[in-house]
Amino acid sequence: MNANSRDVLLRRIQVCDFVLSDTSLYLNIHPSDQKALEHYRKYAELRKNAHMEFVENYGPLGHEDYDGGDRWKWVDGPWPWQMKED
Repeated sequence: MNANSRDVLLRRIQVCDFVLSDTSLYLNIHPSDQKALEHYRKYAELRKNAHMEFVENYGPLGHEDYDGGDRWKWVDGPWPWQMKED
């Protein structure tokens, strides 16, 4: 995978985070809306898959991604929010 793929995955995670946050606000006042619940489930699954793919290919996005190994890989660069300069 290349830097472009990394950026695409990171953007996908960000989009999913936005959709999940926005949908959760709607669900706070419409908790039984089945379409909204399905929408939330869809984006939760998309985010989970993108997050797993990112971690497998580029390392942890956060401390919760610790893999139980003998090295704390979170400090290995680049940081998820850092953009590589060409």
